[in-house]
Amino acid sequence: MWIILAGIILLIVLVYNRINVVIAAPIAVSFVSILNGYAPFDVLTGEYVEETSYFIKDFLFIFLLGAIMGKIMTDSGATQTISLFIVKTLGAKRGISAVLISSALLTYGGIPGFVVVFTIYPISLPVFKEANLPRYLLPACFMGGVANLSIPMPGSPQIHNIIPMESLETGPLAGLIPGVIGTIVSLTLAILYLEFRAKRSKTNGESFQDSEQLDEKLLTSNPSIITSLIPLIIVVTSLSFFNISIIAALTLGVLVAIILFFKYLTSTINSINNGVKDSLPPLLFAASAVGFGLTLRSFPDFEAFLQAIIDLPVNPLITSALTTNLGASIMGSASGGIVLTMSLIEEGLIAQPDGANLHRIIVMSSTVFDTIPFNNGYLGILAFIGLSVKDTYFDCFMTTIVTPLIGLMVAFGLMLL
Repeated sequence: MWIILAGIILLIVLVYNRINVVIAAPIAVSFVSILNGYAPFDVLTGEYVEETSYFIKDFLFIFLLGAIMGKIMTDSGATQTISLFIVKTLGAKRGISAVLISSALLTYGGIPGFVVVFTIYPISLPVFKEANLPRYLLPACFMGGVANLSIPMPGSPQIHNIIPMESLETGPLAGLIPGVIGTIVSLTLAILYLEFRAKRSKTNGESFQDSEQLDEKLLTSNPSIITSLIPLIIVVTSLSFFNISIIAALTLGVLVAIILFFKYLTSTINSINNGVKDSLPPLLFAASAVGFGLTLRSFPDFEAFLQAIIDLPVNPLITSALTTNLGASIMGSASGGIVLTMSLIEEGLIAQPDGANLHRIIVMSSTVFDTIPFNNGYLGILAFIGLSVKDTYFDCFMTTIVTPLIGLMVAFGLMLL
């Protein structure tokens, strides 16, 4: 197992030093291959390429359509309308909660997290400035909304809630009651933690500091709040209650967004093209991370370690949670952890006690230990807003690992009642 750990450490070091995971993953795979006595070129052009391409084939249009809808809503001012409505409703004193809730609701509506940050960040700066909060809390707000609501909540159109559906023959609302209660618990705890950190920062004399020129001018012709919410509501309701596929739901969301926001867009074609452009890097990042993790399965040490987890005399829900967290932490990817567990289920290595509960436990588990320091989404946020791992990781750890873990435990406890 030490060879596998060495490969994971190498990947962490490479990504930590700002080497793109699309490059870092093949390097780490080659390193592990050599130590195991395999020809790295054969592994890269065989197992690694196959696993990476499978992910792209299965989820290309989900990334693509989600990014296009997000870009149309961003360019039209719709996401700004939603975020500002939440901020004004909660007030400046609850600005830190408003940022987290904005991130949560926008991504729960189907907009990918990698798109939402571009919209929320410029709105968050004036909010943090008015509340005099330090910027290092921003990543915990952005990622906390995704980790504590948009991924684990039943009905979510995010990719994590879609992956288990075909294999388990479940729907997007699988595990509804324990999933909703567990999500409410984790989201509440994340909000309480961030409010505590906001008060603590003021007690410690910390304040808002930014060298950027804040653009506090708002668009004068934004769509209304009701109009802005319509595409998000359509995506969630069509997926959850009308039993259509995620691709069909997102396509419908894109078409409705184009119709509703056409007059607010400078160029609809440019928004669509830029959405396509925005979707490709995160798709490659996720595919590379998944390819790395699943390629490790071909090495004897990892397979033996994985088998030891599978053979534990525990409830299959616990086994699924453990393997999902293992995969998510190794790949730095929530979707990667789900893909690993689903492959084990499809091979019959993990039993299926109840498809609905299993679905929800796997999804909720994926968002616990995925946020390790080389998580690409996390590093992407830091690069975009100019902060460091040292300054931000503890708060992200609390809102993307600790609080989702508590929510997972609550959901699991309800399933055992």
